[in-house]
Amino acid sequence: MLCFLQTQIYEKKRYFYKHLTKKTLIIGGEANPSPATPTGRTPGELIILPNAFTPDGDGLNDVFKAIGQPDNLSSFSMTIFNRWGQMVFESSDISLGWDGTYQGKPAPSGTYVYGLDYSISSRSFNTSGTVVLIR
Repeated sequence: MLCFLQTQIYEKKRYFYKHLTKKTLIIGGEANPSPATPTGRTPGELIILPNAFTPDGDGLNDVFKAIGQPDNLSSFSMTIFNRWGQMVFESSDISLGWDGTYQGKPAPSGTYVYGLDYSISSRSFNTSGTVVLIR
């Protein structure tokens, strides 16, 4: 059995998501693909983050936040930093997101770094990446 990964791009409103899917090519015999994604997470453990947002008040993508409600989420922490390493946002609630402000004022357009730590039952996950704030 040969397995390979395929990258798919999804558009939802103005977000673009990069999501890995598992494709299985069977050469003779039977295949029993795992229910886990190529990242090693089951669908109930998957949290998706957009790579850009536009806090312009139009009601579309005004807040940068985690998308998904994993089963048995026991802890969650998201931090966002600007290019100088200053923390501009922190939350321990998955339903809250960053509105693009820092100290009560609109943050400038640009690239920001996020860190995400969460636990589901007894498994812990952490990831980091970048998000572009577009004004």
